[in-house]
Amino acid sequence: MSNNVLRALAAIGSTLLAAACAPEFDQPFPLVVGATWTFDTSEAATGATGTKTQTVSDIADGVATLTTNKAGGGTTTSKQQDLEDAVVRLSEESVTAAGAADGSETYHPAKVRVPKTLRTPGEHLTDSYTETAVDAADVETTNDKEEQWTLLEIATVEVAAGSFPNTFHFLRSGAVDKEFWFANGIGKIREEGGGKVEELASYQLP
Repeated sequence: MSNNVLRALAAIGSTLLAAACAPEFDQPFPLVVGATWTFDTSEAATGATGTKTQTVSDIADGVATLTTNKAGGGTTTSKQQDLEDAVVRLSEESVTAAGAADGSETYHPAKVRVPKTLRTPGEHLTDSYTETAVDAADVETTNDKEEQWTLLEIATVEVAAGSFPNTFHFLRSGAVDKEFWFANGIGKIREEGGGKVEELASYQLP
């Protein structure tokens, strides 16, 4: 057997071993009624800080309703679903603090919220979907979009809510690059991108 073949087999074996030894990541975003996450938020451009809270308010036919009270006022309601290979977002709709419509988006197929299949740093996947958006002036646009998710590392992350080992750190590349940190059984720990940072301050899981 040639050295090239041996090296190839060794590389395959190393990859399989790394995947087998990777920590559990079957519940990166627990969609359970009553689950609540509170985030400290900051904006690089203005230095503004605030607090954002997300709550799972309902689950019907396997689809969860996630309500977000935004730091700047207003709310966003999104529909999300926990599938075998990813947590996905089907749609979202926003209203201002005054209760006026502030835009909505629908995704076909549902867009990836967080992938479950990336287990070894360096692995990536491509997510393609069609986004139909309606802005605050009720103008509708439809665009085909593509995003790439890459697992950067699995490490311990410390934020105000605590220290979380085996946190999966992802880069989502697209129109706006963002980084996400998710801990299995807990949810999102940190988000960074688009000039904003969010860090988990507290959480409650039923």
